[in-house]
Amino acid sequence: MKTFLLVASMIISCVAFAEYDDGSFSGSFFQGTEVHAGTELPFQVGAKVKFLLPANLHMTFGLGYIPEFYSSLYGDIAGGVGIMGANTATVASKGLESAFVVDIRAAYSLDPDGGFYLEGGYAYIMGGSGEASGSEVEDAYGVDYSGFDANNSLSIEGNFHAITVHLGYLYLLTERLSINFDVGLIKPVIADVTVTANGVTAATAAQIESDIQSYLEDVYVSEMYIPTGSIWLNYLF
Repeated sequence: MKTFLLVASMIISCVAFAEYDDGSFSGSFFQGTEVHAGTELPFQVGAKVKFLLPANLHMTFGLGYIPEFYSSLYGDIAGGVGIMGANTATVASKGLESAFVVDIRAAYSLDPDGGFYLEGGYAYIMGGSGEASGSEVEDAYGVDYSGFDANNSLSIEGNFHAITVHLGYLYLLTERLSINFDVGLIKPVIADVTVTANGVTAATAAQIESDIQSYLEDVYVSEMYIPTGSIWLNYLF
C-alpha cells in the first residue's frame, strides 16, 4: 500500500509540474478535474477523481468497496462461464468479500468531449475477508479432511495486486455532467492469502491451512480473471 501511494504521488508531481517546450513549468498542466461516483459489476462500488490532461489523455485515482453481494456474484459468474471450476469459484470469491480497492488508471480518449476511451492501470485490493464452509472447501480442493465438514468453516483473508484494462464510452449530459459506461478486465498478479480453519484440531487445522493457502494463492494468480461492466456519473469542476 505504501508503495502504491508513493508511486501515485510521484506521478501526480511529475504531471502537475511538467516542463513545457519553452522551459517553463506550470502547476496548471491539469486541464480539468472531475469527480465520479458509480459501480463496476461484479467488482466494486466507489468514487474516482479524474484529471484531464493534454493530448486527449486523462488519469483517474479511485477508492472502492466490494460488497458481499458483488463477490458472491463474481463467484457465480466465474463458475458459470468457466473462468474456473464452480466449486473453486465459490471459495475463491470469499477472499474478495468486503475488500477495499485503490486504483490508478491512465487513459486515452478519441474525443474528450464524448466518445470512446481506453484505460489501463493498477489496482490494490486489500482487506478481503469471508468464510467458506468445510464442505465447500473440500469440494473445491478435492480432498476430504478428517472432522472437517459442513459444520466447520474456513476464514479467508486476501490482499491482491492487479492489472486492469477498460474500454468505455463517455456521453455528455450537460456542460458539467456526463456519464460513462465501460467494460473491463481485472487480473490479479500477486496474491497474499491467509486462511484459518475453524472448529477442528490443531493438527488438522495446520494441514488444511497449509494446503488451502497455497492452493488459493495459485488460483488467484493463475486462474482468476474478473470481467466487469461499469457505469459512472461524473461532475466537472
